[in-house]
Amino acid sequence: MAAGLGVNKKPVIPKSIKIGGKTYKVRFFNRDELRKNLFGQIGLDAQEIRIDDSLHQEKVEQTITHEIIHGCEHALGKDFNEETVTALGELLYQVLMDNNPWWGN
Repeated sequence: MAAGLGVNKKPVIPKSIKIGGKTYKVRFFNRDELRKNLFGQIGLDAQEIRIDDSLHQEKVEQTITHEIIHGCEHALGKDFNEETVTALGELLYQVLMDNNPWWGN
């Protein structure tokens, strides 16, 4: 059996994620503390991924994946529009879910 999720086991959200050689802390905030009522955001200078603490588990995972795409965008020196980031984030999330997520054992 491949490493990954067991039956009925929730993924563990990592405390940090490395993107392009930089380590981003994953932190949870009250929705009022996030810009523009977003589910999450990446602070490139602060090197942190901020997530709305009221989200359910699956939405947290999807939001982290979306913010990872923004981090990759920055690491590559690219400027994707939000529609592209959302599409890539949704696709990557589905790939991870279909092949055992990297954030839990």
